[in-house]
Amino acid sequence: MINRNKLRIDIGTSNTAVNSAYWFDKISNLTVCGVEPNPINISELRATPEELPLDYKLSVGEGIVSNKGEKICTLKEKNNQFILIEGAIDCGEEREQNFYCTNEINRGCSSLYEPVNIPYGIETENIIKVNTFSLDSLVEKLNWQNEMCIDYLKIDTQGNDLNVIKSCQKYIHLFAFIQLEFFTRGEYANIDEEKTELAQFNKTKLLMEERNFACVMRDHSDALFVNMGLIEFISYTKIDESNHSYQSSNWFEKWCLRNPELYKRLTNGQEVPFG
Repeated sequence: MINRNKLRIDIGTSNTAVNSAYWFDKISNLTVCGVEPNPINISELRATPEELPLDYKLSVGEGIVSNKGEKICTLKEKNNQFILIEGAIDCGEEREQNFYCTNEINRGCSSLYEPVNIPYGIETENIIKVNTFSLDSLVEKLNWQNEMCIDYLKIDTQGNDLNVIKSCQKYIHLFAFIQLEFFTRGEYANIDEEKTELAQFNKTKLLMEERNFACVMRDHSDALFVNMGLIEFISYTKIDESNHSYQSSNWFEKWCLRNPELYKRLTNGQEVPFG
């Protein structure tokens, strides 16, 4: 049974679910749905590691959250819940598609698109069939379509992030924050991507603005957006450091400094600690 208090979605967990682990460290009474297509990554998420990594990691089997090589907490201690779904998000009807699994140098570079120009010796190890489905259908599978809000959506699919957004036509208004990767630097074949970072960001920004999302902050490949239709709701539920992802916490702090009026609306005029 799903905890109905708070929901976040982590699309592309890789083998550590670093964002999910970060959230579980900061928040109680939270459900995170993780979506991951690579079966090796899923096996490593479910396994008990012999040695904990230095970065955040979620060990699903035992429900352990760790960081800097040490256990921080368990899901049970904070009444948290993790739902792991094997598959990939894409536009269209549910179907099977080819999925390119990269080697152990970085299995997080696996993608629905063929890697063609990734540095550091990262290359395709094998090609498998995976089940793909829309983000709309995932919201319905979680039975969240009638709730007020989904706190946070993190997307990292190595080239398919905009299609994930496009696959959510009925429920995109539910997401308070969306973090995505907008530029892959030509590392994958057959992606509808502009040649420059700026051109691809502008394309992404327009897509999100059409859905009533404003850009909070971006770096060279990732961007964070806030749902302008949920500003008052976000303010009422009180923004704090737990509303960021592992990667975006510093982005949000810098954006708030640049946008003091909207920051006041988001936080209801209260000072907010940043993590």
